[in-house]
Amino acid sequence: MKRYNRSLPSFIGAIALAALTSSAGAADIATKAPPQLVTSPAPVSNWTFQITAYLWAAGLEGDVRLGPNAPMTHVDASFGDILSDLRFAAMATVEVRYARLGVVADLMYLSLATSVTGPRGFLNAQLKDKTLIATVSGAYRVVDAGSWWLDLEAGARIWAMDMDLVFSVVPLGVSRNYSLSKSWADPIIGIRARAYLNEKFFVQGYADVGGFDVASKSTWQLAGIIGYQHSPAVSFFAGYRYLAVDYNRNGFFWDVDMHGPMFGASFRLN
Repeated sequence: MKRYNRSLPSFIGAIALAALTSSAGAADIATKAPPQLVTSPAPVSNWTFQITAYLWAAGLEGDVRLGPNAPMTHVDASFGDILSDLRFAAMATVEVRYARLGVVADLMYLSLATSVTGPRGFLNAQLKDKTLIATVSGAYRVVDAGSWWLDLEAGARIWAMDMDLVFSVVPLGVSRNYSLSKSWADPIIGIRARAYLNEKFFVQGYADVGGFDVASKSTWQLAGIIGYQHSPAVSFFAGYRYLAVDYNRNGFFWDVDMHGPMFGASFRLN
């Protein structure tokens, strides 16, 4: 009996200690913040929008005739020449994409006045030119491998020109004025690809060909750039671009090449 009485307080104490310990543990758990629920990430939109502003420091070289009665004139103007006579310029590319499909519009407008010379220096002329070149195409991303992608494109390049040429025959002191507004559209097919060298740098190339005697006899373009990805939304680039066209209809002749370095920045919205 005494053994029982002696052990009973110990038994009750053990239960009380366990209860106190359990209560303290429960109180400690109760003071902790509830665990965070694991939620799925917000859905990523398949739509993307990108606008690129750039400067194309292109020179112009080729042969021009503004009508059946106008003389053939050779044009050879460096970018420095064009810049000195440039009145206004605007250049931008806009791209809208949904998943693998996209629409790309490259727009360039120039207003300038430049000097041109005829054969053997006997002919002089002043050319005032307002030109819009718009290349609009649909794109399909055939490869999207993460580190590189490849688009196939098809569309049209639209040319719209408003020109005035004051033509002078130097030995005779005779001059004439020719004015012409001309526009046409060339079908084109193209390819565009980008490869990422690392997390920050990438290279990109573009090529197209068109005309096919639908409007121009031919037109083609090549461009290559190296870019720096400043952030997911902003990148900068520099490169070189070459654009050529050979158009000859109804006495109007426009066989010119435009080429030079280009610089710009792209801004992307998802």
